[in-house]
Amino acid sequence: MRALFTALIITVFLVLQYLDNPGLFRAGAQVASEWWQRSFQDKEVRLEGLKWLSRTEIERVLPLERSVVWWMLNGPVIQAKLAESPWIGAASVDRCGESLLSEWGCFVVSVRERAPRFLAVVDDEAWVISDDGSFLLPARSAMQENSEDRYRGLVTIEGLASRQQSPDLVASQVALASTTIETLEKAVKLKVKGVVFEGRGDLSVSFERISFPIVFAAARDASVPLGEQGQRCTKLLAQLNGRLSEVERIDLAFSQVGVVKFKSQPR
Repeated sequence: MRALFTALIITVFLVLQYLDNPGLFRAGAQVASEWWQRSFQDKEVRLEGLKWLSRTEIERVLPLERSVVWWMLNGPVIQAKLAESPWIGAASVDRCGESLLSEWGCFVVSVRERAPRFLAVVDDEAWVISDDGSFLLPARSAMQENSEDRYRGLVTIEGLASRQQSPDLVASQVALASTTIETLEKAVKLKVKGVVFEGRGDLSVSFERISFPIVFAAARDASVPLGEQGQRCTKLLAQLNGRLSEVERIDLAFSQVGVVKFKSQPR
């Protein structure tokens, strides 16, 4: 009862003071609001790991309106929200410093991006696909972004299975294309422009500076390892030097020989 009576007296006193000098109370409320904003709402967010994405694209999905305390307690929630983006393979949220008060309100958001690597038509729609096989966005949307650096030099893939019917098969095909390209570029010393799945585990590969496709046996159980096929390809191209313009296709998907098909000569 005494506490209630004391509270009532304080309330009446504050009301009288407010009526007597409302400006002072409004100024005090403004100072308190600004202190709250600086201490618990304003924050510094440092972004690390960005190459393909812009800061604006990351901030669009960050809960920047949340308080500093909320950020301190909900790092996993922020990480899960960031991971919803097909462009982000992993993310972490940490405080800037080890001390709780040394860099209050400062956070480091680190992301591991997926890099655009392939351009492929799947289920009658062209897609930009990452280096780990994730479908990033339709190619139509990519072209509308007008970001030449982001999508320059994508390798084309043809002959992929239906993503709707066999998503696991599509993922394994993209993974096979990725490892094949890495192996052949190292062995042949030429950049790959495109690959075509021809069935039976064979891949038709187009290289820069070469006008014809070269077929390799890319299946894991191929009788000749892919690296060895790449070495055979290098030797064969050297032997054909001076006649490359006459070649229509080279097939190395045989255990012992490589088959060179020349263009038909007009009669």
